[in-house]
Amino acid sequence: MLEGDASLRIEIPAGQSIYLDLLQSKDNRRLLVELVQECYGRPLALRFEAVARAVPPKPVAREAEVEEGAGKAGIQRIVDIFDGDVLGPS
Repeated sequence: MLEGDASLRIEIPAGQSIYLDLLQSKDNRRLLVELVQECYGRPLALRFEAVARAVPPKPVAREAEVEEGAGKAGIQRIVDIFDGDVLGPS
């Protein structure tokens, strides 16, 4: 979720703390920072949170916030690296 203009919150399901630990490791965090900057065209602070949620959140970011096609490849790289899912339009 994008929060204001300064940070990107990455939510990890509660009970999956191993992924939280992996994402916060020095090398993975550096990679994520680079990919996020590539996708959004600007640096964003990353916040990782473990959350208990039965229903996925509605996406905050809109397609227009990413230049047409510019961020899609980077987002797909993140999804592939961490075997994740995109919540919202792609």
